[in-house]
Amino acid sequence: MCVVTGDPATVRVTAARWLHNAIHRRWLGDGGPAGFETLSLAGARRWLGSECDALVVDAHHGFDPNAFGAAVGTVRAGGVAVLLCPPLAHWPHSDDAVNARVAPHGTTLTRSRYLARLARLLPNLPCTLLTEEALAAAPPWGRSGSRKIEARETGSRQTGSQPAPPHRPLSPTASEAQRRTVETLADALTPAGALAAVLTADRGRGKSATLGLLAAQLAARGERVVVTAPSRRAAAVLYHHAEAAWPSRWTPEALPFSAPDALPAHGEGVLLVDEAGGLHLNLSAHVLRAWQRVVFAGTVHGYEGTGRGFALRFRQLLADQPHRHLALTLSVPMRWSEHDPLEQCTHALLALDAEAAPPTGTPTPCRIDRDRLAADETALRAVYALLADAHYRTRPLDLRHLLDGPNLHTVVVGDPSQPIAAALVAEEGGFNDPALRDAICAGTRRPRGHLLPQVLAWHCGLDEALSQRWWRVVRIAVHPDHQRRGRGRALLDWLAAEAQQRGIDALGTSFAGDPGVCRFWARAGYAPVYLGQVREATSGLFAVATVLPLSARAAGIARTATRRFGKTVAVRETLSAALKDALNCSGTAL
Repeated sequence: MCVVTGDPATVRVTAARWLHNAIHRRWLGDGGPAGFETLSLAGARRWLGSECDALVVDAHHGFDPNAFGAAVGTVRAGGVAVLLCPPLAHWPHSDDAVNARVAPHGTTLTRSRYLARLARLLPNLPCTLLTEEALAAAPPWGRSGSRKIEARETGSRQTGSQPAPPHRPLSPTASEAQRRTVETLADALTPAGALAAVLTADRGRGKSATLGLLAAQLAARGERVVVTAPSRRAAAVLYHHAEAAWPSRWTPEALPFSAPDALPAHGEGVLLVDEAGGLHLNLSAHVLRAWQRVVFAGTVHGYEGTGRGFALRFRQLLADQPHRHLALTLSVPMRWSEHDPLEQCTHALLALDAEAAPPTGTPTPCRIDRDRLAADETALRAVYALLADAHYRTRPLDLRHLLDGPNLHTVVVGDPSQPIAAALVAEEGGFNDPALRDAICAGTRRPRGHLLPQVLAWHCGLDEALSQRWWRVVRIAVHPDHQRRGRGRALLDWLAAEAQQRGIDALGTSFAGDPGVCRFWARAGYAPVYLGQVREATSGLFAVATVLPLSARAAGIARTATRRFGKTVAVRETLSAALKDALNCSGTAL
């Protein structure tokens, strides 16, 4: 990995010239030069499942952690990733386009703690820091050129030449570990009994490829095999390797794909679940009820989301199932060498390998200053890991929200470096402009970052909610060692008292309506006010919003919204029963 700082126009031209020998070149950011395959930050996921020799990430357009994480994983062994950014000392104050996604309506972000953190970490990572002048003087990079370059940025701790480390070329065939894993799974997946197998690995270890090889082997022996994943695109690598391993008899119909929320209630054959960490636990439970033989594969440390959270929650789920359990891991990289410097940089910058520490300290909540949190990497990683492990859809951008969101508060219970519990709370509402309130109620405006008041105004017809001040609990997490001791309820009680002192009208939250989660919020006194109209694809559940009024005017809104919520549920139940009766009368099975 090379980090090049300087004037945007100059470093772009210099980087393009330096990489002109690379065979397959990619540019992430608007306005990529000729000869590069170019995608905007929003389109980075389109490269998933493919590879390149050289990648340029132009952070002058903005540093999107999600896009960066998706793109750098496509650099093949022996390749290079080049990050273009302002001088490190100036980067936190730069006009970063991603700030607009982090700052909600009515707020501004002039200095990024997240970018300051990157600038602090980079000099200590296994990457080369260059100024535009140093890069211009370096020999061309590529298969016919030298890769030896000088690290010359002022203030950099890396000086002198740093040749690219040796890399193992990508193996064209399965590794011994993959072959053993496929054979173990194929032998265990017999029609005789129920089996739930879990295959975990870091990114680049050949997990999806292994599932593809397993699918081909099972299909070749006559088994019915079905694939599911958070999206059809997420299973592209699996399908590629399945087709390559079974070319003589391959047809698209031989390995059908089903969206997670469209899986049958009674499945026949073997189900392969790729990127299982992207599925809500409710869908995983449905899969285990419906399928006797199933293999879940999840990424432990990857840009797609937190794998540790999946592993922790899934282990608890399996304990309640009758299936025989089988846990397998792939640890040796397939797409790059062990101790790969680009992988190390990516993990550090995006905190992909952050893990919750054993909790210590007294169980007393307190708001933590985010400047302090940003400067303390140990505490930051511990708090972030705790919040990430508790949620099934964490993305690298969430860390930037945690540090930079102008309307966010971070509350920690215990020692911040070893937290017992944590919560992330967003301030919302307070719309005093009548024209803006009318536009929101009319559905023509959707100000960013104000979920609860807009749900109540638009979906529930309670426009008075827009002028009130809300605290929305975005995340709340309790360390597994302290769960079922009332820690979460105590943290919510503390938040309610703190909010009331600050003149907040109500607390609230929104989540995928898992029954257990609904019970938790109901026991804390939160009343349901909204039920989503469409099931979420990755959870199979309807979104639910609940509120805890703290002021008299918020209490009136809550009563009205809760009454309408009850009517909505009743109407849906009536319609569902009517539909079922109609189908039964017509002879169609529901």
